[in-house]
Amino acid sequence: MTCQRGGFLAIKVPTMRRKILVLLAALGLAGVGCGDPKPDPNAAPSVALTTGGPAAKPPGEILARIHFIGTDQLALDTNATTLNRIGLLKETAALKKDILDKLSTAPGRSIGLATNVSAELTASIRPLLADLISAETYLEVRDWEGPMVDLSGGGPEWAVAVKLSEDRVKVWDAALRTILAKLGKEQVTPIQIEGVTGWEATMTGNQDVFRFVSAKGWAVFGSGPGTRSLPGEMVASINVSGAPAPSGADDALGITIDFPRLVEETGWTRWSGLPYVDIQSRVVKDNVRSTGSLVFPEALGLKTEAWKIPTNSIHDPLISFTAVKGIAPWLEKQEFYQAVKLEQTPNQAFAWAMVGPFSLSYIAVPAPDSTNQMRQLFPRLEKISNEELKKRGLGSITNIAKSTMSQWTDAIPMAARPYIRTSEEPSDDFLMMGLFPVDHGVFTNPPPAALVGHVASKKDVIYYDWEITQARLTQLKLMFQFASWISDRPKLAADTSADKWVHAIGDNLGNTATEITLASPREMKLVRRSHLGLSAFEIMTLAYWVADEKFPLSESRLPFLPLSETGGMLMPVGPPPPQER
Repeated sequence: MTCQRGGFLAIKVPTMRRKILVLLAALGLAGVGCGDPKPDPNAAPSVALTTGGPAAKPPGEILARIHFIGTDQLALDTNATTLNRIGLLKETAALKKDILDKLSTAPGRSIGLATNVSAELTASIRPLLADLISAETYLEVRDWEGPMVDLSGGGPEWAVAVKLSEDRVKVWDAALRTILAKLGKEQVTPIQIEGVTGWEATMTGNQDVFRFVSAKGWAVFGSGPGTRSLPGEMVASINVSGAPAPSGADDALGITIDFPRLVEETGWTRWSGLPYVDIQSRVVKDNVRSTGSLVFPEALGLKTEAWKIPTNSIHDPLISFTAVKGIAPWLEKQEFYQAVKLEQTPNQAFAWAMVGPFSLSYIAVPAPDSTNQMRQLFPRLEKISNEELKKRGLGSITNIAKSTMSQWTDAIPMAARPYIRTSEEPSDDFLMMGLFPVDHGVFTNPPPAALVGHVASKKDVIYYDWEITQARLTQLKLMFQFASWISDRPKLAADTSADKWVHAIGDNLGNTATEITLASPREMKLVRRSHLGLSAFEIMTLAYWVADEKFPLSESRLPFLPLSETGGMLMPVGPPPPQER
């Protein structure tokens, strides 16, 4: 079955079901299945994607599928030494507890239940969540709408299958009955699906039905219109193959999510613009190897000219290097870029960090005739200084070094004095940004020739990132901390489980390398090798999200913006001078 795109539905998914779908997706992601056949990236986008008009779509379209083998199976994998060592850390256990505690309260918070009812609901949910991490789990969300299905049935159906012992299946059975009772659905009816017994309860307007069955060591449950039975399909598959759905034999985690279709079905506009995602991760020689593809609804319009790497500005010893191209269309749509727009919008950008303090982090973008562009840029920076920084007590932007450098001063400690200036390139066609200005010529070691040569030879690669994750994580932790002091984002307190976990895992992390290739105008292909599956930047972003008291209902936001309205960070000062007598 080809996963085609469909038209916008006239029927919206009820709010409660939408919350449940999102929560289940979050549970699956917390754990990396076999992906549904992805859209043809060479085919033209459907009419629905470009005009919002109707388009035929087949029944049984998979909107999301997640398969995780569980930490119990991972613990038996002799190739996963580092991953399991991280899993055994006491800080990992504390973070896991924090995450599961917050996830267990999310349903009650999301639908505004009374405090006492929410607490009872949480008590029933919490024991189940640990199984979703430790046991093998499948999640599937499917849009069954088609010519043979009554449209009054509503939106998508979802189902989950968890591989459990007989005793744990009984625990799930009782807990799910209790949860439904707390939601006012105490009446359940015995059913038989594919030769096994279970029960069901009518949920919403006599249309949605929640079903639970157990089959050969699997607890299978889900919800959807009464004429559909995704749990039944899973049970049938278990009876034949022993598994609820097909999956890659060596995959530890598989994620397939059709974000464009989910936006249509659920109305969650926060996902608008995201692509069809199909990613699999497996453990190979003590590394997590992730591969996948991203298919966008429309052509991205990226230009992939030859790399132009600022080799005179990049110096060893490096702990990270990032190169990205094809960014001009994206930059043009960003509000922050419009405020500082260059004469020619950069289509490439390079970022790198050196061994040492976090201030040895840099970004460079192509900017023909950079000296002249620097002169044109300063009035725009000065406007930002006057309108956004000074009124908040966040210092000011000053033009120095004969108009070849602008610096943000008097805002944050001396360890960071952000600047932008012309680069060290002989062709004078790059602008360079950093956190603390260093005189030209202080660093003289050239970048590794093998690294530069590898990237330069990759004509179809639009994103390359390499890092020594342990060292980069140490730098980013301080960068995130300094940034949060001048923003309105929640801070990452030192006593949180997330902060302690970030500190504890560093010694276990080696290199992380990521390549993204433009396979067609609509498709990107991803390859990553790492010890944890995440880069240092992603680890820090995850930590800030988990530490948020509203997790998982809050967005995963970076701590950099918006700027604080109440002034800059308080700086230590000396004692007042003695008064004259």
